[in-house]
Amino acid sequence: MSPFELMDGILTNKENNNKAKERMLRGKVTSYESILYTKEKEPICTLVSTSPVHDENGEIIRHILICLDITEQKRSED
Repeated sequence: MSPFELMDGILTNKENNNKAKERMLRGKVTSYESILYTKEKEPICTLVSTSPVHDENGEIIRHILICLDITEQKRSED
């Protein structure tokens, strides 16, 4: 199971997540907004950023994925 599936729910834009996953696997830095879910199954607005980590040969050895809760910011924009 990928990090993109761990917190998916009914409001999650799976197409957007899949595009981001494809970019990530190609070694691209990616940032996008997504609705994800807490372990209590509450939806939250997030800013997701991914970045590849390379070894000395330039091969991707892992990815860093950061999810920032921007729910309150989105509410104040409405």
